[in-house]
Amino acid sequence: MASLRQDLITGYCSPVGFATLPDEVLLKVLAFLSPRQLLLVRRVCRQWRDLALDPWVWECQDVCASDLQLAASVLRLAPCLRRLSVGEEEWNKFSSVCGVLLATSSCAVRKLDMTFLVFDATIAALLVAKQGSLGRLEEVKVEVQVFTQEEYTVYNSRLHDLSQQLLYTKGLKKVELMTTLGADKSYLAVEAAPLLNAAQRLEAPPPASLRGLTIQLVYLLPLFFEWHATTLEVVQLCDAFPGAASLLATLPRLRDLTCPVMPDLLALLRCPALKSLELIIRVREDTRPHLAETRALLLAAAPRLEEVTLVFVDDDAEEAADLVSCVAGVESTIAALKSLTVDGPAGVLRPLASTLHRLPNLVKLQIGEPTRLQGTDAFLEALDRQAVPKLKELRALPSEGCMHEWAHSEQVRSLLKRCPGLRLAMHEHWEEPKDECAYCAEHVCHSCLRLCTVVVSSHSADVDCDVGPVTSKGCIYICVE
Repeated sequence: MASLRQDLITGYCSPVGFATLPDEVLLKVLAFLSPRQLLLVRRVCRQWRDLALDPWVWECQDVCASDLQLAASVLRLAPCLRRLSVGEEEWNKFSSVCGVLLATSSCAVRKLDMTFLVFDATIAALLVAKQGSLGRLEEVKVEVQVFTQEEYTVYNSRLHDLSQQLLYTKGLKKVELMTTLGADKSYLAVEAAPLLNAAQRLEAPPPASLRGLTIQLVYLLPLFFEWHATTLEVVQLCDAFPGAASLLATLPRLRDLTCPVMPDLLALLRCPALKSLELIIRVREDTRPHLAETRALLLAAAPRLEEVTLVFVDDDAEEAADLVSCVAGVESTIAALKSLTVDGPAGVLRPLASTLHRLPNLVKLQIGEPTRLQGTDAFLEALDRQAVPKLKELRALPSEGCMHEWAHSEQVRSLLKRCPGLRLAMHEHWEEPKDECAYCAEHVCHSCLRLCTVVVSSHSADVDCDVGPVTSKGCIYICVE
């Protein structure tokens, strides 16, 4: 104590450096470094080597195989990763350079993201198997490049190897298995019997763990649904198949569903936790008989659905208008809807405008984006706080003209005055250079509007907003007071 008092009197302080910091502080410092920097600082000394290879530092690190040397070093030295991404362009080099490491690495990955050609599916299955054995793998996202039926016929056994590995891997919480096929994928079910028969012979299927499932190989769905019925919460179906709705109805925790129009949709009313529904609507000869049941589902589920997205693939304005009118439910009920997205023909705007007053809880509304709809301007002129008392965010684009000019227009200013607290968000991939627009050339008020989300509101970006931030990489905020 006397020495400390003397030091304070004389102004002397002992030097403080990294060597004097405790390990737990150094770990927090090292967590800010990139994977490449961590591999470099491990060479400083033994203490830093141990700290730079601590699992706590690596569990939030992401590595992309586009840097092959870094990816190989990480797989050889790092204890774990949050995400490993391997794209189509780097897959061949990655599998050849890191082939042995894929089978021997002890680097445990939590999220695996892969894109490859179908003949590499067996290698991908081995990678999933190895990572699954390390006990940390939770999410697998796979895009298999299959372009022709001939490719599938030749390599279907390899695709089944991957499918089987995904089925049997323990601890997975999210699986996304997609292919790059055209609309006709019926041949993918060919020769699926060996996989299904093998699964039925399995005495002890893996414990239920999946929470999210996105899959394009429909013949796998019955097994995934059967084995993970008690845990599945989010399901995205790219294609319908017989009995799909009945299988979905057996998922007690299903809360978020994306699916096409298909038979027996009313069975979804037996899903007690379902709150979010996205429907992919194709008006064709094979789907038209199921549209009446789709309308009945929307009417009956309106009191509990909080998020609805209607994506109309075809420009059938009459059917689109009928379905949009159903989101508010019947007259005697109060719709629970908080978020509504409508991507369809321009004919949906008029019935949507007449339906909004029956959606008293609506907070977010998206129309048309990223496409432009004729009649958007007239639709916005009909909005006021009597029609949408709780609306906080509206995503839309002008019917025509420059998005920048429209953001500063009197029409938008008038809309925000009629709806205080509303935020208007716009996003569009500009085809013309910014300097070709006369308005933009005259009003250089923003650094760049290309590929950005423009947000117009009655308050600045730094003011707290209960809607939350706009989920885009680049945003330009325009405050209209």
